[in-house]
Amino acid sequence: MYMRRDGFTNGATYEEIIQMSIRSSNTQFDVLESEEPYVREDFSKLLEFHKEHNDGAELTDKALMSLGFFTPDYKLKNGAILFKDGYSESKTEVQCSVFSGFNKGSERIVTVNRYKGNIIDCISYMMEFVKQRMNHTFIKLANSRVTIDAYPERALFEGMVNAVAHRDYFLEGTQIQIDMFKDRLEI
Repeated sequence: MYMRRDGFTNGATYEEIIQMSIRSSNTQFDVLESEEPYVREDFSKLLEFHKEHNDGAELTDKALMSLGFFTPDYKLKNGAILFKDGYSESKTEVQCSVFSGFNKGSERIVTVNRYKGNIIDCISYMMEFVKQRMNHTFIKLANSRVTIDAYPERALFEGMVNAVAHRDYFLEGTQIQIDMFKDRLEI
C-alpha cells in the first residue's frame, strides 16, 4: 500500500494501514470476534471488580453477553480477552513516570515503571502508582485532622478508566502514559 504525502508517494506505515482499514470498515478492536472460548472462571478479577463498584451486585453471563463480551456461541470478543485473569501481553502496557520538575525535557526523571497485565490489574497499578507518589496536605480541626489528597480518588479513577476506554488497541507498541510533575498529573 502506498500513500501520497507532501507531493511524494511512499509506502504506508503499519499504523497508516491499520487506520485506513479501521476507517473503511468502522470496526473497533474490542468488538471483533476471537476464537477463544468464554470460560467464566478466567474472569475472577473482572467479576470481583464489578462487585466492588456496584454495591455487591453479581455480573451475570446474560449481562456479559448483552454487553457484547462474547457471542451467542460463547466466543470472546477481542476486548474481552484483555480482561482475562492471566492476560499480560503488550496491548495493555502502561508506563508511569515521575519527573522532578515542571516538564520532561529539562528535568531529571525520578522513576519510570512499566506494567502490563489484564485491564483490571492495569487500572489498579496506575491508581497505586499515583496514590503512593502524590502530595497530601491536611486541615487541622480541634481534636483531629482531615487529610486532603492532591488528586481525589474518584477523579483519578475516572481518568484511568477513560485512558483505558479511549486507547487504540489496534496500534502495537503503544501504551497508556502517566506522567507526574511538580505541579500536575498527565494521563
